[in-house]
Amino acid sequence: KLEALVRERTLALEQTNSALAELASKDSLTELPNRRTLDLFVDNTFDKTIHDHEALAIALIDLDHFKSINDTFGHNVGDEVLKGIANILAPLNNAVQVAARYGGEEFAIAKRIAPTSINQSVEADEFTKQLDVIHHAINQLSIASIDDRRLGACIGWTLCKGSDDIVDAFRRADQALYVAKDKGRNLIVPAL
Repeated sequence: KLEALVRERTLALEQTNSALAELASKDSLTELPNRRTLDLFVDNTFDKTIHDHEALAIALIDLDHFKSINDTFGHNVGDEVLKGIANILAPLNNAVQVAARYGGEEFAIAKRIAPTSINQSVEADEFTKQLDVIHHAINQLSIASIDDRRLGACIGWTLCKGSDDIVDAFRRADQALYVAKDKGRNLIVPAL
């Protein structure tokens, strides 16, 4: 009888821990991985005891004029827009890539790149194509609550060459994002 009770309580505790881990790793609005999950993914990429990757493609995405959507249509409609973007990004999540809510109307994508330099070039090209597809999907996203206005997004991206480059890589991607804003918005700008 005591063993059955212990098993029951252990199972309940495991289920609670699983639910807490899920809550701690996902953005509650979009259900995408959150920034903490992204940070862990990036850090683990360069942990040689876990992975054998030498580079990481990093993209930051910022929705154009999102504040005006919130101001004009309300925050509930802004939330609807964020969920629409999340639906575009969610299929990207797998063992080698994380698409996460970075904060506010910003999203981030981090993709592990294979260790050989030949593949890095090919994979960087594939990442660029993937960003083009995402950007097009954002531009085509139709949300009736905003009178089917077309959404725009600035995307800045770069390659991170190792654990000692993580902070600078995010800074480069962020600077590229601001270059896109300065050039008129709704652009993809690399910082390579």
